[in-house]
Amino acid sequence: MIRQIALLNTATKWAGLLGISMCVILAFPAQRGYAAATGGSVFESHDSSTTLFTPISGGEDYRNAEGEGHSCVDRWHTADQDQDGRIVLTELLRVVQFYNSGGFHCADEPESTEDGYVPGWGVNVGCCPHDGDYYPAGPDWTIALTELLRLIQFYNTGGYAYCPDQGTEDQFCPVLHGEGEGEGEGEGEGEGEGEGEGEGEGEGEGEGEGEGEGEGEGEGEGEGEGEGEGEGEGEGQPCEPEIVIDFVPPYGTYGNLAGHVTCIPPNDPVSLGIEVYIEVEEVWWTKPYYAAPLTGIGVDGTWSCPIVTGGYDQYATGITVYLIPAGTAATSCDPCHELPVIPEAIDTLIIDRSPEVRRISAFGYDWSVKRRDFPAGPGGNYFSDAEDAVWADEKGLHLTISERDGHLACTEVILNASYGYGAYRVVTGSRVDMLDPNVVFGMFTWETAAYQEYYRELDIEFARWGNAALDTNAQYVVQPCSACPGCGDHCHRFRADLTDEDSELTSYLVWTPDRAEFRSYYGKYGAGEVPPAEQLAGYKVFEGADIPVPGNENFRLNLWLFNGTAPTDGQPVEVLVTDFAWQPEPPAWGEPGEGEGEGEGMRRVTTNLPNYPIMGYFAEATAVSINGETVALDADGGLRHDVTLSEGVNTFTVAPIDGDKDPANGLVLEATYDPEFSTSGHALLYNYGPTGSETIVLDLDAGEILGLLPGVQIVASTHAGDFVVDTSGNVYDAGNHTVVGALPFASAPAYPVFRGNDQYCYAARRVIDFASRAVVADDFPVMADGRFARLLPGDILVQCHNLTGFTTVDLTTNVAINEAELSLLRSLWGTSAIDPSGAYGVVTSYSYAAGAVDIGSLTTQETLAVFDLLADYMGQVAFSEDGLTAFAGGYGNSYYGGGGLYAFDLADTSLVTFYPQFGASSVAVGPDGLVYVSTHYVDHFGTGTVTQGYKHKRGIDVLSWDGSSFTVVKSYYLNAPHWYHVKPTFSIKPRYAP
Repeated sequence: MIRQIALLNTATKWAGLLGISMCVILAFPAQRGYAAATGGSVFESHDSSTTLFTPISGGEDYRNAEGEGHSCVDRWHTADQDQDGRIVLTELLRVVQFYNSGGFHCADEPESTEDGYVPGWGVNVGCCPHDGDYYPAGPDWTIALTELLRLIQFYNTGGYAYCPDQGTEDQFCPVLHGEGEGEGEGEGEGEGEGEGEGEGEGEGEGEGEGEGEGEGEGEGEGEGEGEGEGEGEGEGQPCEPEIVIDFVPPYGTYGNLAGHVTCIPPNDPVSLGIEVYIEVEEVWWTKPYYAAPLTGIGVDGTWSCPIVTGGYDQYATGITVYLIPAGTAATSCDPCHELPVIPEAIDTLIIDRSPEVRRISAFGYDWSVKRRDFPAGPGGNYFSDAEDAVWADEKGLHLTISERDGHLACTEVILNASYGYGAYRVVTGSRVDMLDPNVVFGMFTWETAAYQEYYRELDIEFARWGNAALDTNAQYVVQPCSACPGCGDHCHRFRADLTDEDSELTSYLVWTPDRAEFRSYYGKYGAGEVPPAEQLAGYKVFEGADIPVPGNENFRLNLWLFNGTAPTDGQPVEVLVTDFAWQPEPPAWGEPGEGEGEGEGMRRVTTNLPNYPIMGYFAEATAVSINGETVALDADGGLRHDVTLSEGVNTFTVAPIDGDKDPANGLVLEATYDPEFSTSGHALLYNYGPTGSETIVLDLDAGEILGLLPGVQIVASTHAGDFVVDTSGNVYDAGNHTVVGALPFASAPAYPVFRGNDQYCYAARRVIDFASRAVVADDFPVMADGRFARLLPGDILVQCHNLTGFTTVDLTTNVAINEAELSLLRSLWGTSAIDPSGAYGVVTSYSYAAGAVDIGSLTTQETLAVFDLLADYMGQVAFSEDGLTAFAGGYGNSYYGGGGLYAFDLADTSLVTFYPQFGASSVAVGPDGLVYVSTHYVDHFGTGTVTQGYKHKRGIDVLSWDGSSFTVVKSYYLNAPHWYHVKPTFSIKPRYAP
């Protein structure tokens, strides 16, 4: 027999059990069964057709009471007002009244109340104490919870008896339901009238109207339905043992599960046993212990099982109790994803004590809100179902992470339907591309019971997985996948780039037999709409036997913390979902055609440079087609193909034709060449490279490659940003990049420095009037080199020279006013730099496959800190916008590895953090406050056995800096070759011209 109990379990509802509103405690079925108690206790109803009291010590065997006056000894319990050997509901409620009122006392006139007592404290305690007031050491004129539970036990069992010889605390014993002999009368349905003799056992409800059941043999005569009375003794049929629950600990508490077994063989409880399992986080665990899975039954049929013996057992939502014959093998669950089935079980009781599930409606669908009051998956997080944690309004569905009850609580919603195959569409309206590195936003299918099918899990996730330096921020996954990348063709990572103005992203999962297709498009697209191909942000198709088949999975949305780690900024998190829908068929979008290529989609650029380098990385291909022309890739999958643009729109379709033939891994470039297009108001980065053969120009405002200046190196810009200069002295209009003149450098290459008002230009020992291009002087007191110089307020220039020397020059007089010398730890000089305040000098050096950074005071010439054993080929130094942090880049070693960007706090001269990236020797800070650092890749032996860096990162990484950590904002792929360099290769012009 399998029976189920549904409980409402919260602490407040348990308090309600012992409160005034007792009318809601129980809901009784008409026949024998179980009813839910608001506090988590379960009571068994009983039949009215049979008197159930049988005295264990019969006759006049009263308790002894010495002394004069009224004897307080009686075979009847004082709660049993009608002295029928049973505690009925009204009698139980009377004791609950004493419990709620904090005590009881004697009525001044005993006959004035039904039991001779009055609720509440009182001075009159001269009468006999209530029999229910016995714990722990005798009457104290209060009813404690333990004492109340004892009366509930009598209520549940159906009867009690006075048993002073049994050693119980209150000298009473429960009488199990259905045992004994006696007389009874009632109205009901039955056959005949008659008399008979015999003994019998039966079930039923006391006196009154209703239906009753009885089993027995006897003699009688008559037939028909009607009312009847009778006395009889008959030989009864044996009853089947059943589990009765006396107490269920409320959800979140630590009590034992307690009950008793009816109809056990007399004095033979060892022939039966209790086996208990609890469900925590949707899996089942053996209780109390794996080594001791069975709970014994007492001689009186009672049993008690500790169900909180580890982990978060107090938050179990399900409890299953089996009554089994002795010798039945127990199933050890540690855990079990499915409840064990025990065929030998005589009786089974399933108890549901889940907290009430909150449900919300959004987008025309019903969702359940996940609640976990303990660290649970994913990530070992708490999950809140509070109304201000998850809600739906006219904007959409809001998921949050916020602090609650001393811990951070995440959120998840679960679709209350299982759709299986079809197209799932989710539109997000938040900057999911810029989530904190420790925050994960997921959209996925899941079925807990399908653990052998990897939970039927298909994922769309936006996250950096705790790594702020990760250049991707999204992934598609078909489980199983324990590490992405690294799980073969089960995972695809890409990067989405949104803006505050255009923050909506539409993501699709199209699930069909043996195929899962994922797509993400910039913008919001509804049912029946086909997103334009150029808005494709991410795309991947997984095929094969690993694609799960549908079962009972549900689609879910969640916002959680990776490894349970708090956001790095310590702020609450919110993600807005603006739409969701499922449909049986995918949108009529066809194949992506030109595709997107590493998440970039359609690339558009407007330029004033006719020479353009088409560059890209193709993971598996060896060749591509560019407008039908086959172009070979380098050995590492890199494309560099220079073209000359015609005026107007130039379109280039790039698709892999060998190896990786997925057209979605291609790209479309739409380059508009307009000689009149002006970039005078744009922030530009000139990457002049270590070889001196070209300058690649990046438009930082547009986020695109502007074009190529072949054969020149742009190395300087006026402060106003209207002109830039190359190493040969050619001056270019920064608005259209036409040559407008030349500076008379004494020798080349030269790296000029401009005075604050751009009146004079300094190159080596020469001073040049910039407007007239005339030489003013040839005796500048130091070799001017803009790569290692700093202009300070008041027309003061600090120039580093001779490896570690720093000379301060007053530009109003061209006179050196200070000399400083700092140390050089390693034998080879990288670069030197001065902080914006002019107080600190920072020197990088390297030798023997290791690098160092020295930080010193330019005032005292004292070395303040030395950092050794850094990356090999330590290079350029730049400073944060606020001047408080020095960024030092290191290239690394092609065999020993390393390479990356170091951040040093100048105030306490400490290393704050490190961003690992091979080839990161060039570093600059733009007018937008972002940090630009070079990236490279090398295969040391050319065999793939020793590699450094990443094939897809050969160019420039753009990082944001928050004072303690870096976050990747964007990566520019420039197909930059491996070339050791330690001197700067970036020049950034200001954003605005006059």
